[in-house]
Amino acid sequence: MRILVGTLHANENELEECLAAIRSQTHAAHDSFVISGKPNKEAHDELYQTFMKRAAEVDLFIKIDADMVLTRNTFFEEVAGRFSAAPDLDHLLIAVHDWMTDRQIMGLHVYRSSHRWNIGNEAYFVDMLDADHCLEKDRDRLAPAAMHCGNPSPFQAFHFGLHKAVKFTQLTRKDINLAQRETHWRHFKSLERHYRKTKERRLGLARLGFLHAIAHRFDARHVDYSCAESRAAFERYETLDMSGLDACARGFGPMGWCLLPFKLRRKATRKFLE
Repeated sequence: MRILVGTLHANENELEECLAAIRSQTHAAHDSFVISGKPNKEAHDELYQTFMKRAAEVDLFIKIDADMVLTRNTFFEEVAGRFSAAPDLDHLLIAVHDWMTDRQIMGLHVYRSSHRWNIGNEAYFVDMLDADHCLEKDRDRLAPAAMHCGNPSPFQAFHFGLHKAVKFTQLTRKDINLAQRETHWRHFKSLERHYRKTKERRLGLARLGFLHAIAHRFDARHVDYSCAESRAAFERYETLDMSGLDACARGFGPMGWCLLPFKLRRKATRKFLE
């Protein structure tokens, strides 16, 4: 099977490792391209449009973000075998191991080249632009496909928390996706547990990214790495030591609703968003 790999790169620290892992694949019939330095939605739109334009050249599309490093050089072979054995399979979503939360999360997308996307106005969940299709989620056969965010820069870590918060609140989204809200809340709680266990500074910055984004009502516009307001927010915390990071986190007193059980938190969230 011929494979086309698309990689989105903004400010991720793992780009060179990501590309090296792609080049090292034992499945020779693959080509790849990188979209770099573009706003989040614009980058995803270009990715899917490129996939569709080149559909006749290949059998499979694989989306590997620049912060993902494949776990083994036989991965493309395994993916090709999976699709060959399942002719009706259109979209395979494979779990990756996320360093920030220290758990497996769904993250690496593989599509048959017959797949088509409806490019629309969705700004929050840009990987959900695809039309109806046969989706399978893999949490144990090919997973973990990659290490996700294994060596983030301090700003990248802060941005990780910020992005989770934006997907949690969905402030300017017309219809709140409650399933996605709960998913990203679980990501934050896992991040919090990992931070308390390790006291790793970048995890502390990610926690502050989440809290700051909620307290300051960040929305999809703030997700772009080029956003001046997001960069300025990071610079408020950039030079703090561990005690300073913890003090700032405690300073988000009104954010105590984050610790409520889900049913109570959902009610508190609606009140916060009014």
